[in-house]
Amino acid sequence: MLFSRWLRRSGLVFAGVVLILLCCLVWLLSVSHVSRARFDKAAESLRVVLAGRRAVPVAPVLVDEGEKDRAFQQEVVLVRVREKIGILLSGLVDQGDVDLFDLEQGVVVRINNRVLFEEGSVVLRDAIKPQLQQLGALLALVGNPVRVISHTDDQSVELSGGLRDHWAISAVRAAAVVYFLVVEGGVAPRRLEAVGQGQALPRGENGSEVGRARNRRTELWILRQGVH
Repeated sequence: MLFSRWLRRSGLVFAGVVLILLCCLVWLLSVSHVSRARFDKAAESLRVVLAGRRAVPVAPVLVDEGEKDRAFQQEVVLVRVREKIGILLSGLVDQGDVDLFDLEQGVVVRINNRVLFEEGSVVLRDAIKPQLQQLGALLALVGNPVRVISHTDDQSVELSGGLRDHWAISAVRAAAVVYFLVVEGGVAPRRLEAVGQGQALPRGENGSEVGRARNRRTELWILRQGVH
């Protein structure tokens, strides 16, 4: 008699525990931001109890909606910036003098140096200045950092002012673009960075004129927020 009463009580307790766990699972399913990993742990917890083992406590973890929204807005900004730059520089894109592409860090605008600079010079061509000014005005409207990286081929050259070193030439050219974007385009100086890479990162073979022409370039990296 006592044993029968105890068995009934134990059964009720066990059924109550199972019912509570089932309710927890239903609640977890109703929460849209609980990760799959946490849900799997909850399911395992139920299986553990049914098997007569000790359950693992589970706490739901919510995703930061604000962070997701910021990331989405960032992507929207970069897509729109790329589209507008594509329209602005469409003529140069069609000529093969400008490339637009995406990287993990952001959007890259690659410009052939023959379009930007006078031959054998670090001085910007007058013909490119209107488009460069409009590009600067566009970049001034967004908050993304912009890294300007200039490259050379490996040919010996001496520019006006006695510049011979490829690193120095590329650094001065990058600085010339940055200066123009600040003064004429209105981009905040703190958002800009000038980098000279010299001949260190070739795109083509320096043994041919075609390859050397590919290597002589300047790139504007419009970076995602938080990228350094």
